[in-house]
Amino acid sequence: QSIIVMSKCQDPDSTFLCHKSSHLLIHEQDSYSHLLKKEPIIIDTSTPLTYSTILSSLNSSPSIKLLILEHPHRELGGTLTSFSDLLKIQSLCKERNVWFHIDGARIWEASGAENGEYTLQDLMGVCDSMYV
Repeated sequence: QSIIVMSKCQDPDSTFLCHKSSHLLIHEQDSYSHLLKKEPIIIDTSTPLTYSTILSSLNSSPSIKLLILEHPHRELGGTLTSFSDLLKIQSLCKERNVWFHIDGARIWEASGAENGEYTLQDLMGVCDSMYV
């Protein structure tokens, strides 16, 4: 996933936003820092990312050019950001010119959520890019 950081945070002052349980932070030995010289803005909550937490972070740091959202949140027991929040996050990112990337390594687990109301295609349609 470092390739999306490299691609979207080319400006030396730019950074990315993610949850404290992000795969990049926990399982990739700070590669974004060592290889790309980037330090993330980290949302430190015990719940999945929400529109309001992302909005607050974007308001406090204009250098954010990339949002990485894990869906589902593996380290939070497979919990999900609601589909309605994903849609609001999509609009917010477009409005702020922030690339919205979903770490969707387990996206198939999310397709049955919210009573199966949303398909994989729906989930993939809310972001600019997705890792699967």
